[in-house]
Amino acid sequence: MLTIPGDKRLWLAMSKVLAFSVLFLSVSLFWLGGSAQRVTAQIEKEKIACDELVNNNILLRAQKAQLFSQEAVGALAGSQLAIHLPASGQYRKF
Repeated sequence: MLTIPGDKRLWLAMSKVLAFSVLFLSVSLFWLGGSAQRVTAQIEKEKIACDELVNNNILLRAQKAQLFSQEAVGALAGSQLAIHLPASGQYRKF
């Protein structure tokens, strides 16, 4: 006959602790799995937002370069302030 060392109460207490530990670990892993999915989804949203911001930054820099170009500033100065560069025959160099 096989004998188990220790009292029945000890083995009953150990089985309860083991069952609680397994249940706790299962719930923890389930919760962490859901958390990982939420974090992954949030990271994807942040990547998409970052890509949009990078594209907008590129477009805004191109627009700024176009607006501050010599031709655009000259046209704006001519139309709003009536400031025009003289033509080649309108001035003399000394």
